[in-house]
Amino acid sequence: MKRADILKNIICYFLIFLFAFIFVVFGYNLAKMNEERSFSLTVKCGNETEELKFWQYKQKKEWYIFLPSDTEQVFFPGEQGVQITGLESDKWINVDETVLKTAYKANISEINESVSFLRSSNIPALFISTKSGSMDKINANKKNHESGNFHIVSSNKTISQSGAIKSFHGRGNTSWQGSEKKGYTMEIEDSYSLLGLKKSSKYVLIANSGNNYLSNSIAFWLENQVGLPNATDAVFVDLYLNGEYAGNYILCEKIQVGNAGIQITDLEEKNEKANDGQKLGKLKEIRDKGGKYKAFIWKNEPEDITGGYLLERDVPEYYEKEKSGFIANSGDRYVVKSPKYVSIKEVQYIKNYIDRFYSAVSSEDGYNEEGVYYKEYIDANSFALKYTLEEFLNFKDAGRSSAYYYKDANGVLFSGPGWDYGGAFLGGYDSFTKLNSTAYSTELFVNLLKHDDFFNLAVDSYVKSVRPRALDLAEWKIDEMSQEILQSAKMDELRWGRNGFSDDCAGIKNWILKRIEFLDWILLSKQPICTVTFREDEWDEKSYVYVKKGEYLKPDDIPHIPDGSIEILGWINNETGEKIDFSLPVTSDIDAVAYGNQATAGLGERLIEYAGKLWLEIVFGVAAFVILIACYIRKIKRGY
Repeated sequence: MKRADILKNIICYFLIFLFAFIFVVFGYNLAKMNEERSFSLTVKCGNETEELKFWQYKQKKEWYIFLPSDTEQVFFPGEQGVQITGLESDKWINVDETVLKTAYKANISEINESVSFLRSSNIPALFISTKSGSMDKINANKKNHESGNFHIVSSNKTISQSGAIKSFHGRGNTSWQGSEKKGYTMEIEDSYSLLGLKKSSKYVLIANSGNNYLSNSIAFWLENQVGLPNATDAVFVDLYLNGEYAGNYILCEKIQVGNAGIQITDLEEKNEKANDGQKLGKLKEIRDKGGKYKAFIWKNEPEDITGGYLLERDVPEYYEKEKSGFIANSGDRYVVKSPKYVSIKEVQYIKNYIDRFYSAVSSEDGYNEEGVYYKEYIDANSFALKYTLEEFLNFKDAGRSSAYYYKDANGVLFSGPGWDYGGAFLGGYDSFTKLNSTAYSTELFVNLLKHDDFFNLAVDSYVKSVRPRALDLAEWKIDEMSQEILQSAKMDELRWGRNGFSDDCAGIKNWILKRIEFLDWILLSKQPICTVTFREDEWDEKSYVYVKKGEYLKPDDIPHIPDGSIEILGWINNETGEKIDFSLPVTSDIDAVAYGNQATAGLGERLIEYAGKLWLEIVFGVAAFVILIACYIRKIKRGY
């Protein structure tokens, strides 16, 4: 090949890669330019003013301005280069129905786009400004903190609250990882009541990013209505972060020990008083050799270490990330939320207390080896009420994670309060879970319900407390809640690409009525009912089927190939080890475990699955191949 031809080839390949480089850089800078375009206006609610940013729906070249409830006027600074046909700059403009219904034509940075206004109603607005003026650091990692300021304007303009924020950071586990819309914890400088909630310095913002907007509010309302001790209070808010609308949230108290939370002895405070001079951040951590507990070394112990304790039952993954806790003999993991820096003797005391309780409740007669009845360890009413409420909600995490318990000094163990009910109403209405339907669930309530006195107490709680309030939900309360946040939900749906709020509300009402009908059959019909529990996969997910004693299971009731991971050949009775013949009538409860062969997908199916995961790499690879072939053909045509 001649030197001139080699030079031509080099130039050809260089131009190809130069073109690709320019294309990538141009696209990146164009995207960055779009992201950096930011425009704002001032809104007035009564005598209060706030700066708000426009929000861009980039795919459609549309801009939206999400206004707080009762916004009366807006003001556009003229120097931003925003010209909106029909609205004047540098002038206060009244927000009326005409403004709210008009899609304005706008010239924004010499680009013709549209601008629309949406205004919330009925609920307050919470404005948060961080020290950096950005949420990038906080949203990058939930452990990252920032200080700042907050300002609250109520929907009827009767409440205006402002203050300094000591710490603002992310919260949640699966909700933090699985949703772009994040939840947050806010610790303010001074302790006082926000929007009528209990006086506190720590508040939580639940993102309402799950299946619907109402699950948590419904559950918290039910807790308060049925009289669960230390039930959570909560209010809806429209959240604005550094002037940008973040969506519909719930502002509520953080579950904690103290006057603003669970009013039991503050053992954390007692530890500090007994060890003047020791700093929390410099305490030595310790784990026992068997991994049964993790605690901290204090020089001195308070005289009374019987309470108070705030515990959270959690799954192994989240338990490992916490500072203090213990693993009960049953295998249940408990995080000691307070005292957060629990001493060795304290964690040994509360672990022993839980173990003795578990030993009693799991026995046939309810007594442990020391001859103590299980009810001596707990407030049975709180356990029955909390169980019945969460059984009604079919809340799968109830017996798994975010399950709180507390014990005061010289007192017994209480169940509650409930927390983070975003997963409520998701399961089928015809499931009797005993709070033991998913991986890492506790056997505690299964064992409790085996004792007639607790089962009868649970039935009584259902009949007198949960059932009447659930009917109120279906008949009027859900309609009231949905109307309260209707406009806020419309803004949130647009902001986060969601839809179906009205259908969700109707679906919850229908679910509640079917759930009541099912639980009436299970708990109140007096008919002998058998439960068949199917354990279907490696995560120990369970499904339940119920049948009148002596009747047959329907073919559709029996799982076939869950998740495509196993080809089920049959079922084995987990208690007897024998194969189960489901052609026979069911005369007792059955715990069925699947056995079979690993399912094998065809070659074509596996290639399609693999291609779906690597589609971007395949596209670039094909493009590069086409370019190289084109160059090669060109060379051939020239005689090389």
